[in-house]
Amino acid sequence: LLLKALLPFDQIILLAPRHPERFNEVEQLLKKMNVIFARSKDQQNIDQVQVLLINEMGVLPKYYSSADCTIVGGSFIPKIGGHNLLEPILYGSIPLFGPWTEKQEHQKSFLKEHGVGFCLKIDEIKKGVFAILNDQDRLQNQKEKMVEVRALMQRPLQATLECLVF
Repeated sequence: LLLKALLPFDQIILLAPRHPERFNEVEQLLKKMNVIFARSKDQQNIDQVQVLLINEMGVLPKYYSSADCTIVGGSFIPKIGGHNLLEPILYGSIPLFGPWTEKQEHQKSFLKEHGVGFCLKIDEIKKGVFAILNDQDRLQNQKEKMVEVRALMQRPLQATLECLVF
């Protein structure tokens, strides 16, 4: 769904299936769609690919921190209800998400309250990504707001730690 909405794209798309059992399935889908891709474990000829398929666990922070924005895929499919909308912010990547966030409404409200991230429909996703990447003022504004949001997100942890210290 997202690949059809994004491709062709003039920058590399980092694609991370949520569950490792889907790595092979997504690889077959990319082949079927004739998408030029590489696997993150291999990373051969990475300059020539449209998609980097992240097919290993525990590496998302590295990829989040290298991406200006992150599309939270589960939020574009009904009944999945969204994935963690805040996780990309921890690494400085602007979250882009769809309308299906029923399991993450509190996170969506938090983002809206602080003006971070963008809720888009699937047919707006490519235009939305380009709008963010091509508007340096907007990009910088989002980066500054994410710094503030990360500080807010640390408060509960700090309060808990203070309670635990005698």
